Amino acid sequence: MGHQAVDRDDIPGLRRAPFVGIGRYVRSWARTQPDVPAVEMASGAVRTYAELDGRSQRLAHGLLAMGCTPGDRVGIWLGNCLEYLDVYLACAKAGLVVVPVNGRFTPVEADHVLGDADVRLLVYCSEIAEQVATLEHRPMLVASDDLDLVIGKGTTHPLPDPGPDDLLILGYTSGTTGTPKGAELTHGSVERLALTNALSCRYRMGSVHVFGMSLSFTATVPAHVLPHLVVGGTTVLHRSWDTEAMLDTIERRRGNFVIVPSPVLNEVAAAVRARPHAAASLVAALHSASKAPVAALADLVDALGDRVIEGWGMTENSGGLFTASHATDLTSGDPLLLGSAGRPVPGTEVEVRDPDVDGVGQLWTTSPALFRGYWRNAAATADALVDGWFNTGDLGTVCGGVVTVVDRRADLINSGGMNVYPSEIERVLLDSGLVAECAVVAAPHPRWGQVPVAFIVPLGSGVDAGLSRYLTDRLADYKRPTRIITLEALPRNAGSKVERRRLVELAATE
Repeated sequence: MGHQAVDRDDIPGLRRAPFVGIGRYVRSWARTQPDVPAVEMASGAVRTYAELDGRSQRLAHGLLAMGCTPGDRVGIWLGNCLEYLDVYLACAKAGLVVVPVNGRFTPVEADHVLGDADVRLLVYCSEIAEQVATLEHRPMLVASDDLDLVIGKGTTHPLPDPGPDDLLILGYTSGTTGTPKGAELTHGSVERLALTNALSCRYRMGSVHVFGMSLSFTATVPAHVLPHLVVGGTTVLHRSWDTEAMLDTIERRRGNFVIVPSPVLNEVAAAVRARPHAAASLVAALHSASKAPVAALADLVDALGDRVIEGWGMTENSGGLFTASHATDLTSGDPLLLGSAGRPVPGTEVEVRDPDVDGVGQLWTTSPALFRGYWRNAAATADALVDGWFNTGDLGTVCGGVVTVVDRRADLINSGGMNVYPSEIERVLLDSGLVAECAVVAAPHPRWGQVPVAFIVPLGSGVDAGLSRYLTDRLADYKRPTRIITLEALPRNAGSKVERRRLVELAATE
């Protein structure tokens, strides 16, 4: 399918919105609502807007005094804590570039990110000092316990505001299908994401965001924490996910927004049905992290109704959404809508290129929040960005404005010239009632080129015979897995996504 280059300045609305800057939003709220919490721990500690603005300003000066210069990369290897936002905002104000390091990374994984980004300074959690000591890349180091010393040496004097095209974040992709690459997210792209996410995720002014994921996941801060600072809201942090504790906090703080990751959809649905009053203040619950079985998403919709949002996005869109469901989409009873990723968010366009006979093709998008390229990787940038459009690497359809994501292009199986979509087989496996989790990948075959192999986490013992009969009744022969391999758990990366590369290697050697 051909396409015409789009002048992004010709698209109305958010693309021409004047640039303000995240630091200036925080400064403004610090003046108008100084005592309102900007971020707080569910356990009680609070950082008001006045405190966040003052501490981050002093820390910005302190980091520059240590020898950092605007444009230098600063790694953050911390768990969920108030200091995380101190450092993030300090970098934004000082013109430094944030490099999030996943809290679950091993030193080897962290080394790749730190070395590729050429990180100048690393702020790390004091509890992982022994791991930091083993790093091969040796930036300047600041332990979390020592941040107050750096802040104490800084001032609150104004600093030059960064421009919209200046880098704010190097967000490393999850690396499920290859080596992680650093997506260059600018001050302008992140701010525009804040404005679009506020609308598509239904934030209120002053919204209370109850957060149980990890701040160290690349997308979470630019996609949801910074947007809550833009609307003068509050983010309440849990150290880690605990469904009952999260529901307690939503009830106590009258939370308006929550992100629900795929693995706990059924658990959250059950908890809300048991305590509906605890979730009464919620305006929106965004499903996130990975594509979910339709049955699990339907279970959450049964518990929360039209407050559930389904969407599609990625690191390269500043961590935010390309598409989101409308308020009544998931409760309409239309299975197409329930299994879809929603509709393009304001200012964003999605199109299908090179579709097959079923209309499934490559999903390309243009968005005001798009990254500007991959860090020091011109070849990958040229492959991904063409005339302002981004090749997402996903396969899907667009029908009546509704986008449905079928699979990652890299995961597509070609068996004897027939396209086999792993997600279709995975859906049938999960519908059997015999499987808790599954993933289908390609294995080499001397005759067919590739064949599907299924990895399952069974719900009980002795499922093999019953599962084989179930698949025979529901899948064409070329779609049926040639092998079903049982695992105790699917391998996942630090972002909780299934590591398909490891399964492909295992399928090839079994």
